[in-house]
Amino acid sequence: MHFDNITALCVGITTAFFGFYALYIFRMPQRTRLQSVIGYIFLFRTLLSLKGIIATYPDLRTPEIINILIITDGFKGVTLVAFLFELVKPGWANMRNILLNCILFLAMLVAYLIWPTTTMMYIYAVFVVIYGITICAHVWIKAKRYIQYIRNNYSNIDNIDISWLDFVMIISIAGQLIWLGAIFASEIHIDFFYYITLIVMWQIVLDHSLNQKPIKVEELSASTAQFPPQKEYAFAGKLEQMMEEQQLYLNKDLTLVDIARSVKTNRTYLSDYFTRVKHQTFYDYVNQLRIEQMAIPMIQQHPEYTIDYIATESGFNSISTFRRAFAKITGKSPGQYRNELGTL
Repeated sequence: MHFDNITALCVGITTAFFGFYALYIFRMPQRTRLQSVIGYIFLFRTLLSLKGIIATYPDLRTPEIINILIITDGFKGVTLVAFLFELVKPGWANMRNILLNCILFLAMLVAYLIWPTTTMMYIYAVFVVIYGITICAHVWIKAKRYIQYIRNNYSNIDNIDISWLDFVMIISIAGQLIWLGAIFASEIHIDFFYYITLIVMWQIVLDHSLNQKPIKVEELSASTAQFPPQKEYAFAGKLEQMMEEQQLYLNKDLTLVDIARSVKTNRTYLSDYFTRVKHQTFYDYVNQLRIEQMAIPMIQQHPEYTIDYIATESGFNSISTFRRAFAKITGKSPGQYRNELGTL
């Protein structure tokens, strides 16, 4: 198949992908802010992808036009930035922040129009690398703080966890490297792999984001970050007794705030107690109780129960979370643990 036909096919599939999901998202009866942001991103990328059709016409595929198209591709990068920051810092994707990032790429485009040389393209490539590294580093730090926050405050993180973002960023970096290679080499396989990487990455984003629940991370001020010594935790002991006797861990949506109210303290002190005294996050502590107090006894005493039933009765919202928690505590999967009991 001719190079032009392959390029046109890739552009067509990519445009159809973004266009279909943009329509799907905007037809959703109720959307979260994150879903709306993704919808606008997909709409913009649909329109921006159409420019790739220009590159399929031999008469228009001059070095200067191709370079202009490559530079305008940078605006696609801004859409990824908008998604990443909106995910780790809800509310970030506003017109001001997006325009500030667009201005950087607009300046590079103007610079090339004034100085249309290969040297300028090398400068642009260096700019993209620096921009990408800066964004990835900033998002990675924000994401780790976000993940730590939800594990310190929630027992059910199935629809608020963003650990999957690491995979998205790895694919994104790979895609950017492929894209940089495409700047200086018009090889058919480079374009093909770039478009495949692009679709795979955004499909992963969709798979997770359409069920993602936004959580606003509360930053601790210097005044609230002053914690008492361990001996001053008045709720110590009472917390553990209440959790076990009342089986509060069976509440699938139990939060740190719920426990703080029960032991008449505040979320900040309680979170610090888990960190400094229990040496584990609230999420891990609750899951440990669910496994040790409910799941393991049920497996030992009721071989007729299914793993799914045990997971639900132990306070887990999903079987995958249950399996991970069980393996973390026992070193075995629930099935392996049950099988080993049968051989004793």
